[in-house]
Amino acid sequence: PPAAPPAAAAPPPPPPPPSLSSTSMSAASAVRPPPPPPPSGMSASASMPNANVSSPAPPPPPRAPGAPIPPPPPPSFRSVSLAPRLPVQEGPKLRKIYWDKIPVVRNTWWQDINGDELSSAEIESIVKSFEIKAAVTAPTKGKEQQVLGMPTLIPVPRSNNINIMLKRFPVSANEIVRAIATGDPNGDLSLERLAVLLQCEPSDEEISIMRHFTGDTSTLTSSERFLFDLANIEHCADKITALVYARQFPELIKEVHAGLSAYDKAITQIHQSSGLRRVLDGVLRVGNFLNQGSRGAANGITLDSLHKLNDVRTTAPTSTGGKTMLDFVLELVDARYATNANNALSSELSACQDASRVARAELEGVIRKLVNGARNIRKVTETSSIEAFDAFLLDLDAQLEAMAVEAKRVDDAFTSLAEYCGESGRTPEDVFTSLWTFARACDASRDARKFRQSKMSNQ
Repeated sequence: PPAAPPAAAAPPPPPPPPSLSSTSMSAASAVRPPPPPPPSGMSASASMPNANVSSPAPPPPPRAPGAPIPPPPPPSFRSVSLAPRLPVQEGPKLRKIYWDKIPVVRNTWWQDINGDELSSAEIESIVKSFEIKAAVTAPTKGKEQQVLGMPTLIPVPRSNNINIMLKRFPVSANEIVRAIATGDPNGDLSLERLAVLLQCEPSDEEISIMRHFTGDTSTLTSSERFLFDLANIEHCADKITALVYARQFPELIKEVHAGLSAYDKAITQIHQSSGLRRVLDGVLRVGNFLNQGSRGAANGITLDSLHKLNDVRTTAPTSTGGKTMLDFVLELVDARYATNANNALSSELSACQDASRVARAELEGVIRKLVNGARNIRKVTETSSIEAFDAFLLDLDAQLEAMAVEAKRVDDAFTSLAEYCGESGRTPEDVFTSLWTFARACDASRDARKFRQSKMSNQ
């Protein structure tokens, strides 16, 4: 409402209302809500303001002598709160209860709740029951300390595989790392264990992750800690490969010499086999006679042509149903040279069986593996100064030199044999397999003839 004029000036009378309805509406919009009722002992007329006068309400009448002091007017409902005001808690940290508050407690049972303060005994009991104490963990030592939780630096399947691998070793992870770092070729890491270890060798990405890890290593899982230790070994992958090579070397060098020896024996037997040359002579003579006038005479045939002799059969009927060209040639050879049929051609060429099982490409691969492995192990010893390989390298050079000399000699001998057989483009295993198969076919033909003769003599 507008400020009241000075007390000396009389307020101007309000304008007459235009109508009853407009008066009630304007009065309702201009007049504030009525004040709360006066306290007991006061008249209603004294507390009701004059609706037509804008001056403040008159003061209450003076209190009669001996009358009680009236209570102050009640405060606004928004400020009503009967909850006891407790001092801000300072001291031990207590559990909290997160409840929902009632904003207005007037006319509820909370209005009459007694707000008595807690006694010291009650406070002590509450603190004792609800105090939050800091957890104290006892330090662990050595192997008793275990890091729990999931791996964070590597995937879970990778972590599981490493843990499975570590359980297969009879030594601890630290001992495995130490054996790799020192590079002892005669240590506890056998070839089988090294083969398993190769599957868990850290990749380039894992090495980068582990070397850039700056956190607390005690928070790593056992698999992560194992990769962390391997990643910090200088030339770790080369050292593992060198250890594998040192373990494999005796078997690899033995395999090479066995293959070269099989080749050498087969080559020698082929050159010395008189029975093979007689059969080849008979095959060429009979074949040229059959082919006269049509295919012309042949100075020699391929090894594969020898296997076609069983496909050509005689036309003259026999009691056994005919013969093959191979049967006929062998009968002619045995009759001409009075050869004992008991002398098996496979006996003269027995080394061809073993030589046929040695693939030249595989043998050359093993030789390359030995040479490249020696080069790698020298690089490891030069960059890491591992003295454990010094004695191994001394014997290694001598053995590799002897292997190279033998391989060169046998290779030259086979080259000469291939030219002698007219099969320069064939591999050793092909030549030896073909000759061994033909020798077995000759023996089978002679055994069948011997059986037929034995059967006829008994009739």
